[in-house]
Amino acid sequence: MVPTVEWKDGVVRLLDQSLLPDKVEFVECRDYETVGIAIKELWVRGAPAIGITAAMGVALGAQSLKTTEYDQFRKGVDEIADHLAATRPTAVNLFWAIDRMKRAVEALKMEPIATIKQKLIAEAQAILDEDIAMNRAIGGYGAGTARRSLPTATRARWRRAGTGPPWASCAARGMRARRFTSWRARRGRSCRARG
Repeated sequence: MVPTVEWKDGVVRLLDQSLLPDKVEFVECRDYETVGIAIKELWVRGAPAIGITAAMGVALGAQSLKTTEYDQFRKGVDEIADHLAATRPTAVNLFWAIDRMKRAVEALKMEPIATIKQKLIAEAQAILDEDIAMNRAIGGYGAGTARRSLPTATRARWRRAGTGPPWASCAARGMRARRFTSWRARRGRSCRARG
């Protein structure tokens, strides 16, 4: 699996999705401003990935703050969060992740700044890990439902096409889904997704 976003060696490493499918290229964001550019210029796509990237941007920006006083640190984190929030003003996951990071800072106010910085990295990683676990759970549930309710021939076609059921992916309106829909239509079956 190619990671869309990850924290690696003190930088936020992103798959530049604006180059897909022609190129697979990664961008290393060394400051929160670059993370903001990545979000704004659609290097990162998909609501969960945008939220995770914003959380990692907050953690990355916090690492560069030089103060040892909590109030100044909190103000600096708020400025970083505001900068990232302005990159995509309608992105719900972005605001959710930024708010979670700000709550983490508030909850850690009695800790030394160095500890808060490390825990912010851990919090951003936790958001990523939770998203991966949620997606696996959804996929497992969908696979179990498909095994129980769909004919074997239909499941085999999905496996070969690598598409999964149309209701499980936003790519369902893409070319592969049209092939599936036309296959069902040729057999006189409804093209509407069940579930």
